Amino acid sequence: MAKANQEIERKMAAVGPGDAPMSSLLANPNDWTEQMVVRHIVELGSGSDAESTSALGLYEQGTPSPNWLVQEGMGRIVESLSSGVRVVLNTRVSEIEQLSGGVKVVTSSGDIRALHCVVTVSTGVLRSEAIRFKLGLENATLSALDALPMGHFNKVVMEFDAPMQGFAPGDWLGAGKNFQPQKALAFLINPFSSNLVIALAGGAYGQQLSSMPAKDAENEAMSQLEDCLGTLRGRKLVRSITTDWSTNPLFNGGYAYLRTNGGDARKALAGGGTDRVHFAGEATAIDFAQTCGGAYLTGMNTAERIDAVL
Repeated sequence: MAKANQEIERKMAAVGPGDAPMSSLLANPNDWTEQMVVRHIVELGSGSDAESTSALGLYEQGTPSPNWLVQEGMGRIVESLSSGVRVVLNTRVSEIEQLSGGVKVVTSSGDIRALHCVVTVSTGVLRSEAIRFKLGLENATLSALDALPMGHFNKVVMEFDAPMQGFAPGDWLGAGKNFQPQKALAFLINPFSSNLVIALAGGAYGQQLSSMPAKDAENEAMSQLEDCLGTLRGRKLVRSITTDWSTNPLFNGGYAYLRTNGGDARKALAGGGTDRVHFAGEATAIDFAQTCGGAYLTGMNTAERIDAVL
């Protein structure tokens, strides 16, 4: 695995100036080590499919490290950042219009007028045209959105009656020689000394798990877990839950990925607004792309630019 990882990373570094899909880096599609490395980098790392993901973009994106789990949940971090800020929930935005000297945002709770508007919704929402931009978006912005579709990354979280034996808290488990490229899963075992096993799935398979009935998703994850372990050693499943990022209209996916030959789409989207309407969020991040941290940094940078002209 380590040797295959070094070889794939070498090939990623050698891509350019043209681009190539990540799947093209597989010298032998039947080599489970290479398949597992590529699928972990792409499907399980970026939520996309190796056949359509930019190798050049992933290489330039680099690693999101440090990328830590949060025992209380990532939502607690977001909540902590909102201290002192008025936050209104359950309010859908349907239209954004630039006016002379400001903007008008049409919402389900009435119109909001402001000097500037920062748009941080996912590219899945933007591509679905759930929000209308009154004056339209420029072709460069539309092209950037076309190059940055949403990847699919979902989890089946399973709670057992006791921790899995033989694992340290937070250990990772993979299928090894039984790895199925089209059904790539990775298991996080006993995080924070809990009784949880979390199955992570990305790309088309991640989207499939999110869309199927919860019991079917649970059965898929349990089947692969038992294949990996051979036996659960008497552990009993208590309950499970599957994330719905792919089917939730507020997201339409996990996070944005760069298509092959997508070029500087992230930068283009970041600069694709107007002097009053600005785009930010993880899809526009260069550092820590596809992370909450990257989204936060783009918001701070955008706010600082706005502040400089006020």
